[in-house]
Amino acid sequence: MKTLKQLLIKENTDKKITNQDIATADKFDNVKNVNLSEQIVSIDDKAFYNNDTLESVTMTDEVTHIGDSAFGLCKNLKTIKLSKNIDVLNTGILYGCVNLQNIEIPEKIKTIKRLAFCTCQSLTTVKIPDSVRTIEDSVFSQCINLKSVELPKYISSLESSLFYNCKELTSIDLPQYLNEINNSVFERCGNLTEIKLHNNINYIGEGAFEGCAKIKSIEIPEHITEIKANTFFGCKSLEVIKLNKKIKTIEGYAFAYCENLKSIIIPESVTKIEEEVFVNCKNLTTVKILNEKVEVDKTAFLNCINLETIQVPVDDVMRWEEMLDAFKLNDESARRTKKLRIIGFGNSKFKQINNFDDLLSKKIDNDSKLAYINKLTDAGAIRLFSNTNLNKLFDYLGKNTYKLSEKITNNWNSEFVGIHRNGERLFVDIYIQNDKTDRDIVDYTQDFFKNDSYRYLTSEFNTRWSVENIAIVIRTILKEILIK
Repeated sequence: MKTLKQLLIKENTDKKITNQDIATADKFDNVKNVNLSEQIVSIDDKAFYNNDTLESVTMTDEVTHIGDSAFGLCKNLKTIKLSKNIDVLNTGILYGCVNLQNIEIPEKIKTIKRLAFCTCQSLTTVKIPDSVRTIEDSVFSQCINLKSVELPKYISSLESSLFYNCKELTSIDLPQYLNEINNSVFERCGNLTEIKLHNNINYIGEGAFEGCAKIKSIEIPEHITEIKANTFFGCKSLEVIKLNKKIKTIEGYAFAYCENLKSIIIPESVTKIEEEVFVNCKNLTTVKILNEKVEVDKTAFLNCINLETIQVPVDDVMRWEEMLDAFKLNDESARRTKKLRIIGFGNSKFKQINNFDDLLSKKIDNDSKLAYINKLTDAGAIRLFSNTNLNKLFDYLGKNTYKLSEKITNNWNSEFVGIHRNGERLFVDIYIQNDKTDRDIVDYTQDFFKNDSYRYLTSEFNTRWSVENIAIVIRTILKEILIK
């Protein structure tokens, strides 16, 4: 028995290959129709690779192996009859066969390796038999006219970019044994209108549905704990998103450019919303966030120009009102989001604190004060420490000097040690270097964060304290003085 690599057809455009055609050449030229005899049991890697004349291939069931890229880039290949006795479709076996119109995958196939049908641009329907247990990445990537796929019953994972840019694919049924949808599986499937994600799916990768511009609704399976980056980026028709109660993190750009999304509920399980998650969701009007401790990136709602209401637990209203000022908004967003309201829901666990005088009041319990202080954003803490409020704090103390019980050190070998008042002037006391021989005094009234463009407090000895450092100092001072 001879392999196909040992066989050569000369000039003939339609011939049955037998062992009488043995020659030394490695390629087949000027071949349109190939009919393999029973003697051929193996087709080597790249046997017909990049053959521009080949139009049809027929092989007997004696063939048990077809190598990598055996028919890759056969741009005029229209039909191929595969042996029923192969169990693997190897890497790139029909890669780039742009005129291949249909394919019957044999019933004994167990594995389809990567790029097997990639860029088969004339394929419209594919049925994958239930014998298949593994389909590797990018198998149908760039099959731009593929409209219908029947997946095998027992497949557990859809690998990366499996249906990338299959832009005519309109729907697909996901097998019940499926557990994973990996990165970019359905990315740029622009006509995919409906997909049901069942509860056996426990992982959805980055960009899995990116650019699926016609999907209207998505319900996240109950065992998914993260919405990965770019998962639904550019799903322009998406109107309904139902998140499960186990999701902890929504990664960057997860719902970016979902232009028809009008409202969403973020469940209590979510602890982190990363950068630009909802960027350019221009019709988003209402967001309800159930977890008062959720960490939200300041760009999460960038350019959500019609956002009117963010509903948060009542004890989180203050933190959100302060946080909005820190969101990076472009000019249009800044102008339109003036109408944005923060609305609290539920019952407060703490007494209401509306201003600095309430914070100083002995009628307010320590738990309520502590909750208020802990919820202060960095910007909010700095605004709270205005000259007027700082003078009130000294009056509350009944003295003009206050030293911290523990020093707060920054990265410039200096320590914040306290504050003092001299007449109408307020000062920040900082020790420079570790020998503590020099005390740097900053005139708070004149030099300390003159406007909202602050980035650093800089003293005469060029000691720098960042916004984050100063906010820590302010929270510490308030807790030491007010929490008895």
